[in-house]
Amino acid sequence: MFAFISLPASAITRMTATSQCRILQLDEAFLEKFADEYPYYKMCDVTPEMLPDCGVEAMYRSVSQYGELLVRKDADEDFVYWLTRTLYENYEKLIAAAPGASVCTAENAVKNTSFNLHAGAQRYFRETGLQ
Repeated sequence: MFAFISLPASAITRMTATSQCRILQLDEAFLEKFADEYPYYKMCDVTPEMLPDCGVEAMYRSVSQYGELLVRKDADEDFVYWLTRTLYENYEKLIAAAPGASVCTAENAVKNTSFNLHAGAQRYFRETGLQ
């Protein structure tokens, strides 16, 4: 199985608890080639704490993708600004509802986006000093 899911993920913990399986780690040469060919994917570090009781004994590198909120290029700039501001001013509530979104920080939104930031999002990030 190859899945893009937030860690810890119940699908992984249930699978490793009920089946004889193991988590395969990709070698660095493969990861480098993959990143070159598919630059919209990122690399991340997976720690044993992220996958408790799943047989992960040491940190390893894996393929990742940041969650991104996408809007149409022609979406109203004020609306996208409001949406971005609302999201990050209520970040703690987002994390409480979806702990896997903890990597979706404003800093990562600017640094790791695979797309061009909308003008409304750019305005918010400029005001916060991130852009």
